Amino acid sequence: METGSIWVLCVADSTTRLNYIARAIKKAGYNVSTATSGHRAVAMAAIRNNIEAIVLDEDMIITEDSIAESIKAVKPVPILLVCDAGPTGALPAGVDLVTANGSRQQILAGLTKLLKGTKSESASAALK
Repeated sequence: METGSIWVLCVADSTTRLNYIARAIKKAGYNVSTATSGHRAVAMAAIRNNIEAIVLDEDMIITEDSIAESIKAVKPVPILLVCDAGPTGALPAGVDLVTANGSRQQILAGLTKLLKGTKSESASAALK
């Protein structure tokens, strides 16, 4: 699967942070859509058939209501949480992977890992 054919939805409430994350992913050759609210992210996941992964900024996971869970309820896609301080404890509900830090390298490494896992699961499902 080429990166140029993969669509990633980036979600952050800060436009500065959203641009940082989206730019890193675009530079790696992925197609990017963006959302600045949880409601918009859920709506986009529901109506856009081409979204293959979602990257959430840590500030989007600050309440008990899980945006990641809401997204997964409408579309079962892998979700990467960009966390500057790295993972602490259990993964937040609905999140598949947390970056070790907020660097561009970690964002891309996490995204690559999630997408490879999705590709493997699809291949396994096809074999059954």
